[in-house]
Amino acid sequence: MSTQTNKGITYELALELKQAGFPLPEYPETIIGTRGSEPLKLKGIIQEPTLSELIEACGDEFDLTNCKGRVSSRGCKEPWIAEKWYGTDKPQDIAQGKTREEAVARLWLKLNE
Repeated sequence: MSTQTNKGITYELALELKQAGFPLPEYPETIIGTRGSEPLKLKGIIQEPTLSELIEACGDEFDLTNCKGRVSSRGCKEPWIAEKWYGTDKPQDIAQGKTREEAVARLWLKLNE
């Protein structure tokens, strides 16, 4: 089961970014309350990146498009598409996502395989 964060990516995708080397702060286990005399602990939390942090990490020659109404030979399976260009007339790397953040995060992962 994936958990959508309030910034547009799932916790699992944030964890995948962190494991691939994206610079995300991680906070240690935290006590968030008690149940009787037992402390309720929240395991380490990963801070999700902002859209601007993701875009900056993908570098120049980058495009983010909403696929709604877009005609494309490669087709849009998700509402957002992030593309990396390298001075050519066609994007070289492409990723899609349900949100802008997810599309750009998946593009960053692709660029950093």
